[in-house]
Amino acid sequence: MYIKICISGLTSVGKTTYARSLTKRYHANYVSASEILLGHAQSRRKIFISSEDLDHFWLREKARKFFLQRRGSLDLDKQVDNEIMTHLFTKRNTVIDSLTVPLLA
Repeated sequence: MYIKICISGLTSVGKTTYARSLTKRYHANYVSASEILLGHAQSRRKIFISSEDLDHFWLREKARKFFLQRRGSLDLDKQVDNEIMTHLFTKRNTVIDSLTVPLLA
């Protein structure tokens, strides 16, 4: 049996720190849903994110504009969901860290 944990919450509450500690404790695969979402967005040229933007990206104006831009199509969300599901169905312990999980539903 494999452990699957999803940690979700507001920005700067310690999700990543806690997720990474669980990853070590359970020898799990760490998955950042936010990184997956932003990676797909960048590859589709929907958004450019500089290294300065990454720090607390979801609190920035650029993130708000990005969410507004996505309203017209669910394609990006479906891609992200599929990639997360792929991680969940692997035969391995998995910890998912995300602010975006409740926003993708």
